[in-house]
Amino acid sequence: MEKEPSLADWQRLYEAALRFKEAAPWQWMGDLQVFGVRDPEGDAVGYCSILGNLGDVFGLVAYLGSEGLVSLSRVARARQRGAFEAYARQNCLSLFFGSREELTERDRAVVKALGLKFRGSTAWPLFRRQLPGYYPWYLTAEEARFFAALIEQATAFCLELKDNPGLLEPPQPGLVLVRVYDRERGWQSTWFSPPPHALPVAVPGKAALKRIAAQFPRSDACWETGFFFLPAAVREEETGRPYFPLVMLWVDRASGLILHMEMTRYGQWQALAESFTAAAAAARRLPAEIVTPQEEVAVLFQDLARGLGINVKKERSAKSFAAARKYLLQGMGSQF
Repeated sequence: MEKEPSLADWQRLYEAALRFKEAAPWQWMGDLQVFGVRDPEGDAVGYCSILGNLGDVFGLVAYLGSEGLVSLSRVARARQRGAFEAYARQNCLSLFFGSREELTERDRAVVKALGLKFRGSTAWPLFRRQLPGYYPWYLTAEEARFFAALIEQATAFCLELKDNPGLLEPPQPGLVLVRVYDRERGWQSTWFSPPPHALPVAVPGKAALKRIAAQFPRSDACWETGFFFLPAAVREEETGRPYFPLVMLWVDRASGLILHMEMTRYGQWQALAESFTAAAAAARRLPAEIVTPQEEVAVLFQDLARGLGINVKKERSAKSFAAARKYLLQGMGSQF
């Protein structure tokens, strides 16, 4: 079981948050002016986005690692469309300043134990950890310590940026300025090239490919596929942490018929890979082409498809998949 933050951990975190709020860096920073802070106790990097420039939501979101940077890009692209999937796939630590009503009893118990008092609609700090596919949840002790150090460094860097706006201009494209702790020199800023986010790939063995090819005949059909989240959290039995169920659909493009629906959790890529065989069993054939609007899905099936002589293509519209997704969500609306 993960260790909860101590009162000392919370004390440092709240003090850091209140100094950040007092600095109010959103007055001169936008949410796409990204910089990083590396965990002084490990290698994780939090890429910081300052919220509040638009005057509606105030706080700081630290997107973790390369996966976090990708989720930040998704949120930025989805802002006007309000895509739920982009927000459900965030990998981040977040600090928001809201009202007392936005805190849970667990949050308010910490505030009371620290002897703190707040008043106002944007006065109460709220800390959360969000994993891709999961509902925002409470911090562990390790996360609280990292987040406290990150907020402290974010505040210092934002004040430095106020006096020197050119600090975030990279010497070359693709670099991000990251605050790094050194035992001898203390905190330093350095330009860093984030590694690319590694996408999952289903790598079937030769025996599995041979079995699939022998079991199902080839056809000239085109199948559309992709995944989406159900907009309601389900509690995980092992940890009690709520997650958003992930649904993967296989749809015949010509008829719009749903061949197979797989329900699992985000990150269980093997279950998604195995859903292809279930779709083939339902259709009693293999397609000539697989089309998906999602890069992860195209990469996931590239080796399997290549081994079976099937073409995989990323296509933004994928209308049959989109129509099936809409139909299912409307049908499930009464449950959620």
